[in-house]
Parts: sequence; structure tokens; C-alpha cells
Amino acid sequence: MDKKARIEKVVSQLPSTLQKNTIYYVRVGNGFDIYVTNDSGFIVAYPSNYVTLYTEQNIEGAKWFRTAGGNQYLNHRLRIISDDGSNPGMVFYKSGTNVGTIQYDGNQYLFTTSNTNAFTTLVGSGFIKEGSNDGYVLLGGGGHKPVSDFALSSQLGNYVTINTPQTITSGKTFAGGSDNSYTGASVEIRGNGTTVFPTLSFHQPGVIASVISLRIGGFNFMNPDGVGYENVIARGFYKNGSSDARILLGGGGDIPISDFASNKYIDYSDTRIITPSSIESRKFQYGFTSWTNDSYFPYADYIHFGSYPDSSGGEQNLIMFKKSGWGIRQYQSSPQNSNPYTDFVDYWHTGNFNQGYVDEWINKANEGIVSTPMLQNQLSNYLTQRGGWHTGALAKTDFPLSVTDHTGDPSTTGFQSYYGTSFHFKGPNSWYNRLDFPVHAEKLFLYQGINTTDMTFRGYLPVLNGNVTNWDSTNFNPSSYVTQSSLISQLGNYATLNGVQTFSNTITFNQSPVIPNGTLGSHAVTVLQLNTKISALDSATGVGFYLGDAESPYLQHVIHGSISLVTKNYAQNLINNRVLSENNAVALGFVGATANTPYVKHANGTEIRLSTETWSSNNFITLFSDQDITGVKNHLVSPKVPFAIESDDAVPLGQTEEIVQIRINDTFAEVVYQNSANDLIFDFNSYRGVKMVTITCKGNNFENIRVENMPKSVTLKIMNASPYLNPMINFDGGSIITSIGNSTWAEFYRDQDGDIFKNNVNGTNII
Repeated sequence: MDKKARIEKVVSQLPSTLQKNTIYYVRVGNGFDIYVTNDSGFIVAYPSNYVTLYTEQNIEGAKWFRTAGGNQYLNHRLRIISDDGSNPGMVFYKSGTNVGTIQYDGNQYLFTTSNTNAFTTLVGSGFIKEGSNDGYVLLGGGGHKPVSDFALSSQLGNYVTINTPQTITSGKTFAGGSDNSYTGASVEIRGNGTTVFPTLSFHQPGVIASVISLRIGGFNFMNPDGVGYENVIARGFYKNGSSDARILLGGGGDIPISDFASNKYIDYSDTRIITPSSIESRKFQYGFTSWTNDSYFPYADYIHFGSYPDSSGGEQNLIMFKKSGWGIRQYQSSPQNSNPYTDFVDYWHTGNFNQGYVDEWINKANEGIVSTPMLQNQLSNYLTQRGGWHTGALAKTDFPLSVTDHTGDPSTTGFQSYYGTSFHFKGPNSWYNRLDFPVHAEKLFLYQGINTTDMTFRGYLPVLNGNVTNWDSTNFNPSSYVTQSSLISQLGNYATLNGVQTFSNTITFNQSPVIPNGTLGSHAVTVLQLNTKISALDSATGVGFYLGDAESPYLQHVIHGSISLVTKNYAQNLINNRVLSENNAVALGFVGATANTPYVKHANGTEIRLSTETWSSNNFITLFSDQDITGVKNHLVSPKVPFAIESDDAVPLGQTEEIVQIRINDTFAEVVYQNSANDLIFDFNSYRGVKMVTITCKGNNFENIRVENMPKSVTLKIMNASPYLNPMINFDGGSIITSIGNSTWAEFYRDQDGDIFKNNVNGTNII
């Protein structure tokens, strides 16, 4: 502006008429805004060279914010705050490249990049940790370790690495195991979780190699390839839970030595009557018994086999050796039954069947002669062939059973034809029978007699000749039979076996006739059908119709008598009358005849589905019983829930403000402790692997803090925001006790010796 500007006093708002070339100061909050008018009296946006409170500006001049009076935050003139839960921070922007921020989350500073809050790298000439110096190495979790805990690369030549193969030529002692579990052991050998098992190798170069491998089922002593097995040689083998009173078995089990003692399976047993169940399956027993298995003389030694547990393995065997002479007897019975053995065979031996008998039997058999008395006695019960083209009198035999092939003149041989065969049977009391089979005769001739010379003809039986039976007066009497036509006439009033007949008179049966199941309405029915249709249904004894009225059926009950039933027509009329009385409803039904899908049919043909109790309970939330809700439910108003009791209960807002809130990841845990009448217990065993823990005490209503099982190399920071409370800090069940003042903080660190360091504004000490 060419003219001098007029400056107005500070006002609460702009006047309705603005002066030209005037500067107005308008109050806003505790300050004021500046407005400038031009020659025409209009406000123009002349840039101000002053910093405003509420507008975004680019400050191109350097500004110094001087600190004076100490290092407390009130003495710093550049202050960045937040009061809505955001992290206060400063922004660094390199035009066209990227944006970075330094933020403070109440516990630590965060160096991030861009709007994603991804962490960025810090680059500096050095990083100095509070309370540390160049004698320490900084760690990733904010802690540090003495440099002496680490070795230089030039010093590692004689140390064991963790990721390269090495040969260790001197002995190593591994100590410091925390307990006897696999995680607390001094040395742990791991597999890969699938096909590579934890394995320890033993190798004598050029001589032998072997491995011990832990696999499913136990330790395996195996060959160098890990596929076969090696012998185990030791001073002894001890099975857990066993003792020297038991014997180890090949499958890993053990049994008492007493199983092999008296009356068991090794010592001699005196058992005079033996059953298959006298011994367990798969066992072996021997001892003294009765040759006839009845406790009486003669006696024998025995071997008893326990056999397979069931009959799929065959019969169970008992072998006896006679003690009063030579003899071997084999008994058999079904496995493990409780009945004494009875079935047996005796074995021949050289005492009753020597080589001489065998040789003679073979020689005579080759000659077609049987002369040895012993062999004749063995063959006395077999069929003997006599004659053979015999031309003399018909041979008569004194053998119990024999056959004679015959040929010759009947007048001289006493046979019925020139050719034939006779069977001879010797019965009891010297009674003889002979049955002749002539070749060209049509009869079989029977002779009987009391000796072989007096044989009387008793009769004959006709035989088939050319597929025709020859009957004569000796075997057929016509008066004893009737003709087919006469039979039909005589049986005209009798029922036939086939075809349909109508009985016009009452037929009385002395016994119930057997009939098939009735299939048509007029068929008779069986008792089984009646039982199936009526009697099988709880106490129903019959059905019927009152006075023959088809619309009046009833069911007969065994106790309550007749119970009236309704017919389909009656029920339908009843339903129709009930339904039609209600505003255009014409019918009731079930979709697809399914009981759980009822509907009402409207007069316009629409079927309106109804809900059943089962359908409703499956699809709606009840007020009085437990249910699993699988779908997503959107509530327009937050539902009210009671205070949570179980671990998976919903929690009301009021309860969440009173319980301890815990946020945890793999290495960091944070606990907010406020509004609690109980001590806060923080047990590190519940947060294995955590390296940094922060406990924040808020409000003016909390008690003390108990810290349990704090491991080594872990840092615990406690911040007390209360201006009044000074909580006690108890470590390891109260064995170490300290406190923290109001409106201050303290940091605790447990070193490798187990000592706990306390660090605060007053310095560092061991508690």
C-alpha cells in the first residue's frame, strides 16, 4: 500500500463497515487474528510475517527456542503435545523424496517414515546407552552386555561355532542344566521334526561306526546307515519298574520268575486229568499224568502245548509217553476248552510193528497173497473176492462179507443164469444171506440159511430192463389200486392241491392249516401277519367298526377296551371346518410331507410356511438356554452383558476399565495396573521369551507389585504416575523387596549372576 495503514484497536469481531487501509486485531481465544483492508475497504490476504496459532505456515527464518532453568520439561520452550491418544511428534520432510517423524509413545521414541509408521534406520557417529560405556555391547532389546562376554574373530579359532562342522579334540563338560526335562538339560540333540531323528554318532575311524537314534518307541542302537540294528552289550539291563524278581521279554515287557516255577511251565507238573484250559495259550508244559487221562493206572509222562488262542490255528495237542511199557498217544481237542481230553490215536512202534512185519507185508502183497496172521486179522473186516469163472457148485463163503463172480450151467452151479455175481453176508448167530445178480435176468434173487450149505430161496425183486419196470402177480395186486378216472370221481368232494376252489360249507380243522401270507383283501392271514399288524403295537389286540359303519373305526386295547378312531374324511372335514372359519385359510399341510415344515394354504393358493418349536430353536436366539450362534449378528445398540467369569466370556466396558490390560508380542510385554484392590502378580513363566516388560501404574487405587521367576538378561521398567502411592516391589516370592516412589520410575535388570540392578534418576545399585 502506498498510503499509511490505519491501525484499529483490538475488537471482539469485525465491524459491519470496514475502513480503508486499516489493520484490525480481532480477539480469538487468548490471542487475536489480523485482518487488513485495501483502498476499497475490502479485506485482502496480505501475507503476515508473524507465526499464527491456528493456520498452517511455512517458516523460512531461523527460530531459536531457548531452554533455561534446568532440564525438566517445563524449562524447554519447544513443546509438542497430544491429548487424544496420538503420539506427539515432529515431522521431517525432504521434498519429492520421503517423510520421516520422531514420535514419543509415553515410554520410548519412535523413528518412523511415511504415513505407514514403518520404522526407519538411525545413522550416527555413535549410539550411547544411559549408564553404559565402551566396555559394553548394545543389544537389540535396549540392554547391553560387557564386551568381555564376546570374543574377537582372532580369538575364535579354538572355540566351538554353532553353524559349521568342527572336530573337538579335547574333553568338554556341559554343566548348568536347569532341570531334568529336555528343555532344561545341559545338552540337547534335535531332529528336524519330520524324517531326521535326534541321533548321536559313534565312530572308530577305519574300524567301526554306529549311532544311537531317538525314534518313536524309544532309543535305537543302529548301524552306520541308521537303517539296521546293532547289538547292545552291557553289564546289565535294567527295565524301569522291574526288578530281579522278573524276567525281561523281547518285546519290552517282563513277567515274574514265578511264572517259570513249580506248577507252571518249566518244572515237572503232576496233573492226572488234563483239559486244554490247564495251560494258557502260547505256553508249554510237561509232567506226570494218567495214560487214559482219568487219574488211574497206567501212568504216563506228558507234553502239553498251549496252542493258538482260537480254533483258527487248529486243534490243541497233548502227547503222552506210557510209563508201564512202550507207547505214544496223541490227544486232540478244541483250544482252551474246560473238558478233559478224550479223543486220541496211538502210534505204532517197533515193539508192535517191527521191520519183519513190514517186509513180509510188502513181499506177500507183491505176490497177491495174504498169509501173515497179523495181516489177515487186519483185513478180516474187508470185502473178500471168491471164485472167478467158477464152474462148480455156487461158492458159499464163511467170511462176514464177500463177493463171487460166477459163470456156468445153472443146473450144476445152483445159480439163476450162466453169468452173474453173488454177494454174501454173514449175520449174527451164524445166519447167512446171499443176493444173486444174474446178468440176463430181470430179478434179484434172495437166499437165506443157517449155514453155508443150507441156503433157501426166499424170493426176488424186479429190476429195470430197457427202462421198463416188469410187474407180475408176485409183486403187483390190481385189486389194491384204483384207476385215475375212478379216483377223480371218488375225490370230487375233496380239495385239490393246485388251483382255486370255493368251499360252500363249513370246514372244521382239528389242527390249524399252514397257509402263505395273505396278499389280497379276501385272503386268509397268518398269526405272524396279525402279530406284525396289531399285536406288535403296544397292547393293541384288535381293530373293528362299530355296527359295521365304515366311518366308526375303533382300536381294542388289552386293558382299556375299545378306543374310538377318526377316519381321514372326518379329520379332513374337521380341519376344513376349523380352517375355513379363519379369514381365507383353506387348508393345513406339510411341505414334502416333512413333519418340521407345516404351512397354511390361503384361498388364493399361496402356501404360508409356519415355524415349529424345533425350527425356531434352531434359527432364533432363546432367552433362557445355552446356544451356539454361528452367524454374524449386527447390533444397532450395544448389548448389555454381565461381568465376565469364564475366559471366553464377553466383557462389559465397566469391567475392562478395572482389569489389568496386557499387550504382548514375542519380545515386549506391557501391563497397565490401575483401579485394583489386589496386588499385581507378574509371572515371567507366563511370557516365555519376553525380553522387555513395562508396568505402568495409573490412578490412586492400586496395591503392591509382585514379580516372579524373572529370568536373566531381562529388563523390567515400572512407571508410577500416582502422586500419592508408593507401591512395594517384591521379587521371587518376597526374597528381594524394594519400592518405587510416587510420580517417578525405576528400571530393573537381572544379570547372568542372578543379581537384580535397580536404575532410576538417583543412580544404579544392586538390590
